[in-house]
Amino acid sequence: MATATKQMQLVDKVKLLTALGPRMTGDQFKVAHALILYFHNSKTGLCCPSLRNLGEISDVSVGTASAAVHTLRALGVVDFDPSNGGRNLRNYYAINLQVAERLIEEKFSQPNTNVQPAERGVQPAEHKRSASRNAYNNV
Repeated sequence: MATATKQMQLVDKVKLLTALGPRMTGDQFKVAHALILYFHNSKTGLCCPSLRNLGEISDVSVGTASAAVHTLRALGVVDFDPSNGGRNLRNYYAINLQVAERLIEEKFSQPNTNVQPAERGVQPAEHKRSASRNAYNNV
């Protein structure tokens, strides 16, 4: 597995999770959150948790953690290098930066349809002072 040469900043990780949200179930998203924000080493580009640790941090079962990793692999977000087995050996995961950047671009290049444009000619409401404050100023 090739390691990423470009470092992934926290803002990019959050954007990636935002882009992944609609593509995953709630438990899968919790695993993705743990893998990307908790276990991912921004300098090396690797994540090395066991499925048991990934499940514990995500508060899901080992089977759910495994299924979530398979979903991330199917989306192309995570490259996977399995261990040969044995005690204290970990699987190695790396975030595929090209796929991550593509997902982020798809998500954030679309106009946000939830935000309504401000109506023209509408002025912000004037702040009214309370009666007690007006009385104090009139003294």
